[in-house]
Amino acid sequence: MSFEAENTQLVLVVRQNRYLGFLLTPYLVQRENKNFLTAQQAFSTKEQENLETNWEKALHEHALNTEPHEIANRFHRQKIQASSYFEQLERRSLNMVIMPFVWKQTHKILQIGLQNNLPIYKGASWPNLYPDQELSFQQETTKLLLHFERTPEKTLYKLKLSLGSKKITLNPTDLLLSNQPCLVVNGNQLLHFDPEINGKLLLPFFRKKVIEIPRRTEKQYFEQFIRKMANHIEIEAIGFELIDLNPEPVAQLLIEENWKGNQGLSLKFIYDNKHIYPHHKQQRFTSLITDESGFVFRRVNRDKQREQQYIDTLKSFGFKQDESFFELDHNLEDQLEQLIYFLQDNNELLNEAGFQVDQPEEASYVLSKPYIDFNSTAKKDWFDLHIIVKAGTIEFPFLALRNHLIQGKKLYRLSNGQLFLIPQNW
Repeated sequence: MSFEAENTQLVLVVRQNRYLGFLLTPYLVQRENKNFLTAQQAFSTKEQENLETNWEKALHEHALNTEPHEIANRFHRQKIQASSYFEQLERRSLNMVIMPFVWKQTHKILQIGLQNNLPIYKGASWPNLYPDQELSFQQETTKLLLHFERTPEKTLYKLKLSLGSKKITLNPTDLLLSNQPCLVVNGNQLLHFDPEINGKLLLPFFRKKVIEIPRRTEKQYFEQFIRKMANHIEIEAIGFELIDLNPEPVAQLLIEENWKGNQGLSLKFIYDNKHIYPHHKQQRFTSLITDESGFVFRRVNRDKQREQQYIDTLKSFGFKQDESFFELDHNLEDQLEQLIYFLQDNNELLNEAGFQVDQPEEASYVLSKPYIDFNSTAKKDWFDLHIIVKAGTIEFPFLALRNHLIQGKKLYRLSNGQLFLIPQNW
């Protein structure tokens, strides 16, 4: 680190901001007392040109993005004081625009912190940070289940959380650090959930163990609230009609970067429009159907045997599994390039095995194996030779790659926006 010589340590601290609620903020701290650390400076206030490593610069940028004055200048047309901006900001804009941006920065800050082993503290005794305030990040995903029980007078529902075999209990002193991705400070541990989970679901259970829904408001409550959650969370239902379905899963692969910064393939299984990670312990997915006769829970069951066949197929290609993430040798340089080359070479085999490869629109690569087609046209006194690059349904003149080949550039952007990775032997 660029500040080790200053006898200064970099940590992450959960602190409350008057405008944005609880934030995960990097701070520079020193040990002025043997019993605790003392915060000296917010990392975002350090001059960026004094930072040496790329991860420090990235952390500085994301931390700066969560500062109220930076948010005010980013989202307001004219320069404005943070206090004035947030006083006139509508709550809907705060919840729908500002906070999702802040949560995204929080996720990036946490990701960088974990990659570089930065300690995480609760800032309850600010500016001092005590050993018993250090948070332990739980790498295993926290699972949740909603339990419904219908009686003649009302419906009862409660939330069940688990971390492996350990049951998790929410408390009034717990903190919701980020709605989506959902991050919760539970005692001295920092919990994270599957991407589909929104933290708003958990909030009522910080103070209540069971929620009661009177019969007279049951229909409205189920349609407005439960229907939205039913397809994302495992549900137990007593006193309701249940319909069981057993479709075959579709295996979807997504090119992405994991929290360690490694490039690979994220595997999801699709059941009846429901996406699920292989390591997810949820065994069935439930959707709610309401009609004049009442409520029906439609339950789709997973085919774990077929899922394992897909996983074994990926491993046979040389991939290593980390929950839902599959990567080739993580010590390879240019991981993303090597992954794209692999997909080009094995695209047909993956398709035959039943996999669908998906990509983000902003970085979509041509995954069909490319080849060069030579085409000649006879003229009166000569032949016109046309050299065409073909890859699946894509084709373009080889001459278009001339400058890239001369300059050693590997990526060529096609007119449709896709990225073409030039083969290594070209």
